[in-house]
Amino acid sequence: MKKIITCTIIFVLFSASLFAEIDPSKQESRTWTAVTGQKVAGKLVKMENEIVHLLLDGDKTARIKFGQLSIEDQRYVKAAATGKSLEQLNDGNKVVAVYQEVASSNVYRILFIKKDRTLWGMGQNKKGYFNIREDIHKIITTPVLIAPNVDRVQFQYYSYGYSAFFITRDNEFWELREYPMKKICDDVRKVDEDYILKMNGDMWTKRGKLYASNIADFVYVRADTLLAKDGNIVCKYDDKTLPIPNCTGGVELVNVIHNGKGRALFLKQDRSLWYGLGWKGDKDSVSKQIAGPIAHVVSSDVVNDKARVSVITKDGSLEIIECERNMKKRHIEITKRQRIADNVISAAGESDTTESKVWWYLTSDGNLSGWDKGTLASNVASAMGNGRVLFFIKRNGTLWGMGDIDRIVGKDSDSPIQIADDVDKMLSCTRDCVFFTKKDGALWGIGVNYCGQLGDGTTINRTEPVQVKIPETPLSVLKVRQ
Repeated sequence: MKKIITCTIIFVLFSASLFAEIDPSKQESRTWTAVTGQKVAGKLVKMENEIVHLLLDGDKTARIKFGQLSIEDQRYVKAAATGKSLEQLNDGNKVVAVYQEVASSNVYRILFIKKDRTLWGMGQNKKGYFNIREDIHKIITTPVLIAPNVDRVQFQYYSYGYSAFFITRDNEFWELREYPMKKICDDVRKVDEDYILKMNGDMWTKRGKLYASNIADFVYVRADTLLAKDGNIVCKYDDKTLPIPNCTGGVELVNVIHNGKGRALFLKQDRSLWYGLGWKGDKDSVSKQIAGPIAHVVSSDVVNDKARVSVITKDGSLEIIECERNMKKRHIEITKRQRIADNVISAAGESDTTESKVWWYLTSDGNLSGWDKGTLASNVASAMGNGRVLFFIKRNGTLWGMGDIDRIVGKDSDSPIQIADDVDKMLSCTRDCVFFTKKDGALWGIGVNYCGQLGDGTTINRTEPVQVKIPETPLSVLKVRQ
């Protein structure tokens, strides 16, 4: 390493407007190692234009590129720049959310968010989907950084194909579809396939037309039910509005449908579940509490004047409820109330035009039941799946799967098959891929890999778990001390 006489103590990071101060007198002398194996003892002084400056004996400095340092030394520089401990940096590198997108039979993509809120992707980079111009239309087999400061991701299908959208913690709304990624607007609260709700309560169409104002929330199913800021629900269609009675006091929309009349399942602030209809006018509008207090809505559907819903109450009861509007008596009648189980902590199911079904449920004593088979497993900590595949983690840290899992483990099975051990949390599962973290925080995957979506550097399908090769977050996107 070449020795240069200098003693600047201002820390410059990749951008002239981004600074972090480092006082060498507060830095301990340590041994620094280059990837070539060369070693030198010194204190950290600064990094400028990706060059790390070290203070040696005799007020001399050594310079080395940041990327040529060992991983341990890179983390030390990151800690000095951000004011975080090495433990905090390692924790920020863990994955907290995984999103799977199957756009077609030959296009598969995975997006995931780290704890430091950076968004990463792997899989088919068609049209520069991951905001990468150099590898456009190519398969990305190891994760690439897409954006920092991301809060959440959602997918949407249009006539031209799939798009992924993400909203940052600064409420910016971005679209991932082709290079370069496109910023749609600022100050976003909520987005669906046709509308954008902004922080000021204005609701806009995707084409840029103001649709409504003073809105706190909305749900769109073939028309719109809007939740105004004063806590009242009104249905808007064809420039008309129909109020849903008894919706005051602040509510959370669960499901709505609209076919010339407004219908809504909604939760009030006390977590009571209601079904309401706005019909022609106030005289014919009705609503009724059908359950509560509710801990979780498992599934719901509204068809014509009938509502079907499966819920977990706050006392742990798993119930299926059906109700409908009685046209003659002009009120809502509960036509079915079925208790499935007690002490339930999680469940999955579906509600459609004919019935509500519970696929599986997990009780507080660790018993997993469902699929019309009774008890499926015991000592279960968590579960995830649907009516075709089911994956669960036992309290001893083993991951199991059953159902149509031939793409995961090579064969289908009516009984549980162990997939992995030392598992901490399951983040995402489909018939094609399962992603989970182990207790050391590393992300692992298993399943089909024809687009490199497992992130192991290959396109080989895996029936045994492989660790995702996640790069460390670049120092240029970490928040430094100002």
